[in-house]
Amino acid sequence: ADLLEQARGALRSEPSRALARANEAAQRYPRGVLVQEREVLAIQALRRLGRATEADRRAEAFAKAFPGSAFQRKLNAAP
Repeated sequence: ADLLEQARGALRSEPSRALARANEAAQRYPRGVLVQEREVLAIQALRRLGRATEADRRAEAFAKAFPGSAFQRKLNAAP
């Protein structure tokens, strides 16, 4: 949870840091209870970094892994 809180705090001003924290959380806790939130933060960070192809690929994987997720709306609304 601490890593994701750091990622959330860095998302606007330091998206590369946010992505690093989300990826670190993925490595440490690959099946953690906050996996959906972690993926959303990573996708948002990728979009802010201009890495649209990577973000889209990860968003597609998210949609397949978590159909009907409440987070899907957040992903669809993000620029």
